[in-house]
Amino acid sequence: MRNTQRILPALIACAAAGLLAIGVPPAQADSGGPGPTGIGTPIATTPRPAGVNPPAAGATTSSARTCAYRVAHVRRGSFLRVRSGPGLNRRPIGRLRVADGRVYGSCTARHGWIAVKTPTGTSGWSFGYHLRRVGWR
Repeated sequence: MRNTQRILPALIACAAAGLLAIGVPPAQADSGGPGPTGIGTPIATTPRPAGVNPPAAGATTSSARTCAYRVAHVRRGSFLRVRSGPGLNRRPIGRLRVADGRVYGSCTARHGWIAVKTPTGTSGWSFGYHLRRVGWR
């Protein structure tokens, strides 16, 4: 009981932040008996629609919706780095400046990182805190 009281708030916080996902295998057939949850009908997972996740290589796909962003929380003379992948350990491959105006990228984030395309055409990833969505195309 004491362990549950310590662990449960941490699990709730992780789930609220989107850091916790519990997977359930899809149901083979609805037999009416207990399913993977132990009660009632088995829970079937639904497939994600095409184009929901950002591309793994860092480039946006033409079939996915593209969002427009502006650089935020960056001083006027400074810049935001565009990296080769989602994470600080990835090498910088470009820069975004406030003066660049709108930049386009994926409408979804991967652990806070958004796939973007610089005005010069370089595709990479920038941290979402520094990007404010202003529209889509």
